[in-house]
Amino acid sequence: MAAESNGRRQTTYQFCSRYGKGNRQVEWVRYFLVACFLSASALVIPTRADDEKDSIASGTVATPTLVRSVVEASLTQHIAPPTRQQVIADLLRFVGDKLGHPLSRDLSAEVSTMSNVDELHRYAESKLNECEFFAAKSNAELLMGGLQQSFGEAIRLVPRKEQLVNEQIAANRYVGIGIQVAQLNSGMKVMSVFPGGTSDEAGMKAGDVIESIDGVETKDAPLSTSIERLRGAEGTFALVSVRSAESGDLREMKIERKVVPFKTIEEKASDNLPDNFRRYRILRITASTVNDLTALIEELPDSVDSIVLDLSSAECSATSIGLHNAHLLADALLDEGSLGLLESRTSSRTLRSEPGNILRGRQFIVVYKPTSNGLVDWLAITLHSYGQLVYYETDPRLGGLYGFGLIEPDTPIFTSGVGVFDSVPVNEDYFVELTTTRLRLRDEATGKRSFGQAVTDFESLIRKPKSIESR
Repeated sequence: MAAESNGRRQTTYQFCSRYGKGNRQVEWVRYFLVACFLSASALVIPTRADDEKDSIASGTVATPTLVRSVVEASLTQHIAPPTRQQVIADLLRFVGDKLGHPLSRDLSAEVSTMSNVDELHRYAESKLNECEFFAAKSNAELLMGGLQQSFGEAIRLVPRKEQLVNEQIAANRYVGIGIQVAQLNSGMKVMSVFPGGTSDEAGMKAGDVIESIDGVETKDAPLSTSIERLRGAEGTFALVSVRSAESGDLREMKIERKVVPFKTIEEKASDNLPDNFRRYRILRITASTVNDLTALIEELPDSVDSIVLDLSSAECSATSIGLHNAHLLADALLDEGSLGLLESRTSSRTLRSEPGNILRGRQFIVVYKPTSNGLVDWLAITLHSYGQLVYYETDPRLGGLYGFGLIEPDTPIFTSGVGVFDSVPVNEDYFVELTTTRLRLRDEATGKRSFGQAVTDFESLIRKPKSIESR
């Protein structure tokens, strides 16, 4: 497990890694982030929905100190915060309604007369006591729901242990035993085993049931509790009793916790591709994606002069580290130029690509399927504005811009930008995740209703590539 943070918010926009030809080293900086890979790469953790429930509802209690810390951290770090008075009023009104203790109609007027921070929080505490908030079950969940009324978006409370796991996943350095699990009446079922992980090496299979961990039965234990027993520092061991799905035999396994190898890129074979083409599917955009892609390209013979990059199923977390990784990939593929505008609460600056790329003179074509993943969308649009992009299996009625709902040709793409999340420490035990930055497309890529080509016959396109004029 990575070392715990000292509580200071770490610098989130040190886009320090540059890639020239032949450079295979990736320099990555630790960031706090939201767990956007959890649902797709669940290791010894449940799905995203279950994880949120376990994180807040089961055991997290909102005290007056925690309420104040969360409110102040959110106000300080959010890119466009409401007023403190509005946050307090919305929180009290939400809590009162949910707990059946409607508060005075004069609440907003009373709050608006207060400007002192301490006075506001003393007032909030008295009203929350009036609603019996501090005695309510799952009141931390009520706290976050109340804040959403003011901030207008999801705000999530993240325990420190979960935050450290998120950190490892986004850096592609997750330490664990390499399994995906679910809770059953018979115990903890292994849903999948990651190739190359220590559970895979020990012979564990999907469908097996883990009946105990270090001598503690899993049958009646909460899933989150069993998961915590499986987690641990790199180089330590978990002793698990595993019931085989095939034979029904019970086996004792001593499994070491190591970095679980995530695959970020795979070569996608196609019988119809000419010999001078290679097609790679980007699975995840993480800290190691550029390094993995560079290694593949360096092994190509000189006869391969065209590379197809398939982003149609790529994942990238909408966090500062996800932005960092997407920027690194764009930089690695492009020679030089502007990649967009990065706006924080107090400043804005231009993201740039430095001279040199990893393609070694080869042309590349981007295959892209518009999704709800804002950073993948940004990456595809930015790459297109400097070269080639094709749409694959898109809805032609929308001109290849599925999900954006553009009406006029000059309507900007990403009108409000791509929201980038950070996890901000509120105390020694918790972080709160919220939008701290927005990323806008570079000027040349905005105002375009359609870009790229909507195609369904990808192979015919490859056989006769069609250049696209740079925007």
